Amino acid sequence: MAIGLTPDRFGRDPNPVFMKILQDAGEPLTAKKVIDAVAAEGVARTVVSSKWATFQKTVVKFHPNIHLPGRGLYEWRADPVAPEAALTRLVDLFATANKVKVPLRDALVAVVRAGFGGRAAPQGDDAKVRVAQERQFKLDALQAVAELAGEVEELAYDSGDPELIVERLRVRVRTAPLEQLGAPGDEAKFDPAHHEATGPRPADGAAVTIVRPGYAWQENGAPVVLRRALVVAD
Repeated sequence: MAIGLTPDRFGRDPNPVFMKILQDAGEPLTAKKVIDAVAAEGVARTVVSSKWATFQKTVVKFHPNIHLPGRGLYEWRADPVAPEAALTRLVDLFATANKVKVPLRDALVAVVRAGFGGRAAPQGDDAKVRVAQERQFKLDALQAVAELAGEVEELAYDSGDPELIVERLRVRVRTAPLEQLGAPGDEAKFDPAHHEATGPRPADGAAVTIVRPGYAWQENGAPVVLRRALVVAD
């Protein structure tokens, strides 16, 4: 599957490359086939895999023309997903300001409107939208607290001075459904889901030291990582 690609072009904007591969295939593709097609053009496989993971989260999950006909399969179709499926995707995008996701949200709105032809959306979907909005607002607020908490903890570790500020902030964190991910100086094994490295990325499981803690939001017992802990390799 020759696609006439340079590593530099792919690095600047990988999304159109993935889209073209799906559009030109004419059949469902696995992630491996997509990654193989790009890697065959000389792009490092690790780079392609990382970009594909981002593409899945920001485009595949929401694009009205990307269908998921089976587990691990991705297919571009001229016909968009069903209105009900579009509405489900739209709920997850409702409060987004991401520049990649906004046009996808607008495209899904068009699919939903056309599909229902002026009819009322299925009962209960208004409630879903409200819940999605409320959840996003809560996440935004908690993320702001998490950002500030991490910075102050880092300052306290470096200078040892602002004990009172740290204590006040810790009280705020404890009153919110936040879980602190490590503490400055803690030793840990690198986990990309919970850690952000300064400098080169360590291998998964490599020994690291936490410089600034991360924070997770506990939602119904399931943690949602708001800010990963900042770490340095040992």
